[in-house]
Amino acid sequence: GNFIPFDSFNNIKHLYKFAKENNVKWLYNEACLDHEAGTAFTFLKGYLQSKLGWKTDLDVECLEKKFFAAMYGSQKDRMYSVYKDMKAYCKRQTEEEGFPRFHGSRELFYPGRWDKDVMQSMYDRMVKAENALVANGEYKEARHVQNEQIYPLGVLVRCFRDDYTRKEHIEMLEKLRRYLFEFGFVTLGCGEIGWVPRFFEMLGIDKNKIWKK
Repeated sequence: GNFIPFDSFNNIKHLYKFAKENNVKWLYNEACLDHEAGTAFTFLKGYLQSKLGWKTDLDVECLEKKFFAAMYGSQKDRMYSVYKDMKAYCKRQTEEEGFPRFHGSRELFYPGRWDKDVMQSMYDRMVKAENALVANGEYKEARHVQNEQIYPLGVLVRCFRDDYTRKEHIEMLEKLRRYLFEFGFVTLGCGEIGWVPRFFEMLGIDKNKIWKK
């Protein structure tokens, strides 16, 4: 769900509050917490679940800002701004632009569903945050930002390739492929698993070259 424009962050507190008030004994929410990969701020979702699941009256914004300070160091404000804009854009897509709630990967990456300027701005701001962190010696935080770049970069590479020169597109594509491997989205063990070749084929990488060093 790393490219699906559905903002469920705001509902987490209400869900746990509802469960508590109605004496729910078991509640299971998924979150990508067992590996390094997880774009579109999915780690924040796991963090909010871990806190609100124990105490439903906590302030969500305070939790968010604490998370961003820990994850993005000196660039916490820039990344928090990106996050807020991402949520606003998701809301616009689903509530105003009719983005389908149920769809396949090809529908998801239909260019008409995305605003190139929004995604480019999101990506450019992340790159600036990464560069600032590296310059400041905050390498762990910079890597966290690299992980988040997969979301806007994936959309730009798939939907707007004709808006870039061939050189620019290849550079972006190779960066995306490298990040997908480095952060564990795709591993050598995936072999011929269905979605992997199809996903890279959509991005313009022949399946025989997916695992090429």
